[in-house]
Amino acid sequence: MMKIYVITMMNNHKSVQASKRCRESAEKFGYNVDIFPAITPDDDPNKIFEKENLPIDKFKVDSRFSKTEPCMCCFLSHREIWKESVKTKQKILILEILNFLLYLIWLSEFNIIVDPSGNSKELFSPILAEAIL
Repeated sequence: MMKIYVITMMNNHKSVQASKRCRESAEKFGYNVDIFPAITPDDDPNKIFEKENLPIDKFKVDSRFSKTEPCMCCFLSHREIWKESVKTKQKILILEILNFLLYLIWLSEFNIIVDPSGNSKELFSPILAEAIL
């Protein structure tokens, strides 16, 4: 069975609660969703980029929508799971619930499904639709 993670900001009550609802909903349908603790600004993403030899100067963000440091954290959180997928040669589904956006990433084929509108429930299984509503 494919591994499933929900990225969770452990220091954010709303993120923890949304992850809890996601996991409870998944269990009703026989799926196990593990929490992946998100990298946050408290983890100092600039230091992580330096340590991992990642080019900070190439990291671009549209400042109308977000700030650089939180975007770096988001990237780093996903990157940790991508590394696990490559290392284990296992498909991993990443769930990220933030302001009702849900990103589903199928790592093995690197196909990305993004539904920022919230109108395409047919893209989601009942587990995910219940968790984000």
